[in-house]
Amino acid sequence: MVDDAELDRLMREGLERRAEDIDVTAPVARNATTAVRRRQRSWLTAGFAAASVAAIAVIATLDSTPPKPPDDEAGGPVAVDQSGDWRTEYWADMKVDVPAEWGYGGAPMASGGDVLSCYPEQMLDRDGRRLPTNEIPGQDGYVGRPIAMTDVCAPYPDNRPDLPHVPYAWLGADVEVGTVDLGDGFMQETVEVNGSTLTVASTDAALRERIIDSAGGGEMCLSEIENGGSIEHDGPLAKDQQPTSMTVCAYRNDDITDPSVPATLTYAGRVGRAATDEYLRQVAVAGAPKDQCPAANIVESEWVVLEMTTDDGQITDRHVVHFVCPGIDLSATTLHGFETITLTPELARPWAVGGISAVIYGPTGGRGAMFDSFIGQQG
Repeated sequence: MVDDAELDRLMREGLERRAEDIDVTAPVARNATTAVRRRQRSWLTAGFAAASVAAIAVIATLDSTPPKPPDDEAGGPVAVDQSGDWRTEYWADMKVDVPAEWGYGGAPMASGGDVLSCYPEQMLDRDGRRLPTNEIPGQDGYVGRPIAMTDVCAPYPDNRPDLPHVPYAWLGADVEVGTVDLGDGFMQETVEVNGSTLTVASTDAALRERIIDSAGGGEMCLSEIENGGSIEHDGPLAKDQQPTSMTVCAYRNDDITDPSVPATLTYAGRVGRAATDEYLRQVAVAGAPKDQCPAANIVESEWVVLEMTTDDGQITDRHVVHFVCPGIDLSATTLHGFETITLTPELARPWAVGGISAVIYGPTGGRGAMFDSFIGQQG
């Protein structure tokens, strides 16, 4: 059991080390029907350690300039799949609607036989901006995933009664199905949806019911991609069409020792025409692809798949973003391939927005070498 004073000290020390704020905007999204593969799996992660698992150390050439993505044609940031006051969040083969104003945070996760919280609290606002460490936690609520956004960790559920009683929705957390009364009318409900857990907590029973009832199968991105498997779907590319938006699909593989374990979707969103045009403009001036990873023993654990789409949902091209050897694989067909253009802040800013800041660790290297829209190395 961790007492209140020690828990508070750990939180403050860790969060103070992460106090460099950033400024990003959230993506616009709409559904595109795709074939998804469903597979139940348990998440085994060392959280912050997974970000630095690679056979070689690579120092990224990215600067730390705070990103400022171009505004969408609608005029400013809009949350993923937003419809009125709600937006849709994705995890594996699950999608769920949450209040649009909710931010992002962590969720309990398995690590070395234990369950840790690193840290289940709102750390980013809805646009992906990191909250100041001296700010009183917001009351709007947050969406949490079992990905360590800080190296401040405590055992779960030992620390649960000490958490701020703000509403949350945990996607894929290592929490048992059932209902827990945390006192003062604050109830935590956990259900299973398409092989993943959905945990919703609030004093508002109607809110909990609304969120849980909205949960179902995800259809924006492939829910998982087999090692060496194809990322292609929905037929041939419409290469002759002009893209007007870009789907952003983040993937993670926490068990890199087992090649049979697929990469699983951790986040999905979409950015609009202005961001798509800016990204493609940067691609056009990036130069010819080259081998960014000459060594044969490269091990990757996270990727972002970018799909350029037309107004009627046709996919015109696919790119894969790599982070161990920072680069973008153009016209990609699998997650693997190192003939890439070099990843730069200019290439990342149009799509590294919203929930991407809560799920991608990004290039390795110390502060000043990594792009600030990503979590960065922990520990």
